Amino acid sequence: MTTGYHGAASSGSNPLEACARFVLTAEPARDEGLLNYFHRLIALNGCRDLNILNDLLGIISQSAWSHFSLAKRQIDPARVSHLTSLDMSQVESLMYRKSAKLVEFFGTAISPYYFSNIRRVSPTFLRSHGYQKAIWGLRCFSFDPSNMERLVDRCPACGLSLTYRFSAGPCHCAICGWDLRDSLQETVVTADPRAIDFVRHLIDPAQDTSKTWGLPEGLRGLSPAEIFAIVVTLGNLLECEKNGGVEERILTRAKQFDLSPETLVEASLAILGWPDRFLEAASRVRHVKRHIANRVAHPLVLGIPANMRSLKWFLNKEIRKDSGSMRRQIHRFSSADEKVEAINYQFPKPVEADVSSFGLPRAEVVALYRMGAVSCPDPKLREQLGVSETAAPRAIDFLEQLPRGSAGLPLSDVVISSKQARHPWAAVLNAALDGRISISQAKSEGFARRFYTKDVAKVRAICLAEETQIDGRTEIGSVDAGFYLSMGYETIVSLKRGGLLPEGKLRLSDVWKFQEDFMSASELRSHLRVMGHRSNNWELRFRIESLGLYRAAPGVSAITRTDGEAFLASCRRKRQVSG
Repeated sequence: MTTGYHGAASSGSNPLEACARFVLTAEPARDEGLLNYFHRLIALNGCRDLNILNDLLGIISQSAWSHFSLAKRQIDPARVSHLTSLDMSQVESLMYRKSAKLVEFFGTAISPYYFSNIRRVSPTFLRSHGYQKAIWGLRCFSFDPSNMERLVDRCPACGLSLTYRFSAGPCHCAICGWDLRDSLQETVVTADPRAIDFVRHLIDPAQDTSKTWGLPEGLRGLSPAEIFAIVVTLGNLLECEKNGGVEERILTRAKQFDLSPETLVEASLAILGWPDRFLEAASRVRHVKRHIANRVAHPLVLGIPANMRSLKWFLNKEIRKDSGSMRRQIHRFSSADEKVEAINYQFPKPVEADVSSFGLPRAEVVALYRMGAVSCPDPKLREQLGVSETAAPRAIDFLEQLPRGSAGLPLSDVVISSKQARHPWAAVLNAALDGRISISQAKSEGFARRFYTKDVAKVRAICLAEETQIDGRTEIGSVDAGFYLSMGYETIVSLKRGGLLPEGKLRLSDVWKFQEDFMSASELRSHLRVMGHRSNNWELRFRIESLGLYRAAPGVSAITRTDGEAFLASCRRKRQVSG
């Protein structure tokens, strides 16, 4: 078989002269990266197996070629220059230069663990340009940040994962030959495109360098590499928190930096909204058990690469400086004679741990303390609440004794579908604590899907009979608003921009007003699941649009409550006919 490389007849004085060269070469694109360039040249020269590079470059390794393995390997740039006939300056611009456990990705120092082990491509970009971008190898991007197309990581024809083990060129599957340019992929839509532009500004070699970002003053002393490390690490913790990581360590090193587009946007906005949005997000992930070895330090600080010591010190200082200011709130409670009682408190760590354990807003946990349903661990807070130390169970003890399983319906679906607003979450949990209803928990899921119950009728009866004891004037953060509305942080921001929630501080009454006027897609899904329907986001969106119903605001999956009730009524009628 004829191969597309040749060697010199004799070594001469320069040992590289005896090494092989590619017969056919090509100019690398500035955002292509060395691995993608090799992948292209191998096929161009009639070869298929990338492991031939080990011999050509004098590499002793059993690892398959990938962006991650390339970041961990020591490769002689002089041999790469000889093999590809490129100038040393071109080679060095393509390589991941290594320094102190970090690698240089086109000038930005990042952890090698940010790289993926698989090959991912954008069909639209391949059709236009014919080469693969290096940025597709970063785990945090499940889409091309320039055209927002979801990346293909598995061949649509043969179903096998795309890898760098073999090459049939950048546009084809190396196993079956399928033209990846013919793959149809959806476009990611975000409520705030500037969040993605900002991440591109930090890491993308093909970014628009003329664009500037007015970073908040507190961040101007940080490098793009340090800010990118905060975005990726915070995103990892937010992703973990959404998927149940508060209770146990569920992510492995192989998946820890895979981020959904929504989470990447949320982490980016936390930086752009420095310091308030950042501190709110940091508070939200405080008890994510991503790093089991150290339960004292904040997991965000622990997740930053070890040799970014100045960044760790900076984050420690910022988080400690806020030690409680975000947690000091005035909570108001309605009493039986319609008077309002208020407490002003600063959350201590034991109380914050109960908040994370239950997955409830702080106001609901304080309401449970006030009811005597669970033991309040803080003497000062007990004094403010006017409750004594009782034999009520601790939150952690109750949750540890709950049976595991997902029999019945999600408790959140039953509560949300019981009435429009003012859901008595604390009263429902109180009923579970005193044994009036039975619940179980699926430990691998977050709160919204974690608690299950078979006592559907009893839960609905409690929701209809009980009123929330939390007064509408109680201030809540965006994270708590997201809980009550079953929405992500990004969607809450969109509601504010669309005028459906007020800018600035939120009160619980603002959430109630939205629930009385509108019905979110998540609420619709709760109703449908209680009815016995199973519908994913795309199916639900198609059904709603087919009826001529429109979103309450751009980028927000919500419709008017009148339209929502009409939609649910039609679903009930169809079910009755089919039943």
